[in-house]
Order: sequence, then C-alpha cells, then structure tokens
Amino acid sequence: ICNVYVDLKKIDRASEHLEYLIKKNPDSPAFYNDLGFIWADHDMKLAEAEKLIRKAIDLDRELRKKQKDYDPKTDHDSGAYLDSLGWVYFKQKKNEDAKEWLLKAIEDKSAQHIEIFDHLADVHMALGERDLAIKAWQKGLENVNDNRRDQERKAAVEKKLEKAKSSK
Repeated sequence: ICNVYVDLKKIDRASEHLEYLIKKNPDSPAFYNDLGFIWADHDMKLAEAEKLIRKAIDLDRELRKKQKDYDPKTDHDSGAYLDSLGWVYFKQKKNEDAKEWLLKAIEDKSAQHIEIFDHLADVHMALGERDLAIKAWQKGLENVNDNRRDQERKAAVEKKLEKAKSSK
C-alpha cells in the first residue's frame, strides 16, 4: 500500500503508514528501510532517514545472526539496504560515502537491479566520473524487469546515458 501512496505522490500518507507499521513491528528492518528511503528519495528529513536506514541494517544483521544457517564467513548486508544508505548520502551531498555504500550494494547478487545501478551512476556523475557512470547505467539496463516501475526507470536511464555519451 505504501508504494501506491508513493506512486500517487502522497509521501505524507506513505510515511504515516510506515510509521504505524514500525510501531506495530519494531523489530522489522524493512519498514525502517522503506521509510528512510522514501524520505531520502524525496529530499525529506535526511538526517532521520539516515538513522532509520542504519537501524534497518543493524536489525537485519541481528536477525541473520539468529538464523540456524548463519555463517559469518558468507553473511552480508542486504544490497537493498546498502543502496538506501548510499542514496541518503548522495542526497546529503556526501558523494564519496555514497559511492562506497553503493559499490557494496551491487556486490550483493540479489541487488543487481536497475535502480541501484542508476543510483551508482548518479553518484559517479556527481564525482565527475562520467565513464564509470556510463558503465553503471549500461549494467543497469542489463537488469530490468518487465514491471511498470522498472520500465519507467529504464526510459529515464536511457536518457541519462545518451546525455552522458553525447557530452564526451
């Protein structure tokens, strides 16, 4: 339901819903991450967004440690949560930090997603690393699903890619 509110540009309603879910499920990292990401993505409450995302990462680590098949040698943070942290740093204009976290995010094989590569490319562009941005966008275009959100992101990425290529 939160995605519906976000799609309708009703960020306050999405935030209220996630804040309610956090109160009802204080140990669920997904709700903290989602709220933090939504705020960051809409340039809202960036310091609070960072705290929420860090809490999501910490809670997720604790939950993984409790699993029977937990192996500290193969354990890793969720690429989606690392992407959120990188994105909030980008929104705070902390581009070197953003790059570090986004590079960690794409190490997660389950995080090979156009949105994460788009975020990384935006950070590369902000740092003046156009060739790396182009590579990230190209990699992102290899990781597109058929859903509407991905198709919209694909169109936006294709425009950014063309602009970056033509500015050589």
